[in-house]
Amino acid sequence: MASPAHAAVLVAALLLLAGVLFVAVVAPGADPVDAFYFACVSLTSVGYGDLVPTTPTGRLATALFLLPTVALFSAALGVALSPLHDLVGSHWEGALSSFVSLHGGHAAWHSLSVPRRDAIKAVLAISVVLAAGVAIQAADKETATWLDCFYFAVMSVTTVGYGDIAVATPGARIVCALYTLVAPLVYATAMGTLVQLVFVADEGVSDEDIKNAVTKAAGSDDARVVTALTELGILDREDVQRVRAALVASSKKTK
Repeated sequence: MASPAHAAVLVAALLLLAGVLFVAVVAPGADPVDAFYFACVSLTSVGYGDLVPTTPTGRLATALFLLPTVALFSAALGVALSPLHDLVGSHWEGALSSFVSLHGGHAAWHSLSVPRRDAIKAVLAISVVLAAGVAIQAADKETATWLDCFYFAVMSVTTVGYGDIAVATPGARIVCALYTLVAPLVYATAMGTLVQLVFVADEGVSDEDIKNAVTKAAGSDDARVVTALTELGILDREDVQRVRAALVASSKKTK
């Protein structure tokens, strides 16, 4: 039986293929790159406005095609990319922790609560997708100013897409199409993390809190994990991993 992520990948891929075929039917002779680009920027609701239907029939067909598919594609893409998000997130945490440790900030980093560390990672993630958008626009138009590039990046990740700036070359359109599949989701997830930090009280849970909770806990490893997480008042995957790591370290010290 296929996992939800695999099923979502299949649905997203079929919807993209449907988008490309839709362009081929509505606009016979359209360039394949343009068809793929149009499908991506339409299904992700970025809609730069540089490629649009111009006839009444084309506009009606496009409206009817996008009405059910945009929401379905967004949901499928979110599920499809969730394993990648978890994988990148774990590597990101490790790489960031190693970088901070190399610069003498190990203790300071691990003294931060999980929400605050998540906020830092969110800001970095937003910076990365914005930088990628800036690079795409700069590579497409050598005469583009830094403000044009930044504006393009923001219009892309927020899916506003006013239509006053886009990309024109085939290579840039392919890269931009792939960019729109990932960047808006990264931005939305990161902004969700920051908004949660603003409106939800920080529990102040740090690695030191976890060590103290583990020290107090007793019984089997699983029971100690549950006890520790109960005392901390949180039960998510990252905390389970951190508590288990603390348990392993504690077990090694007692041997």
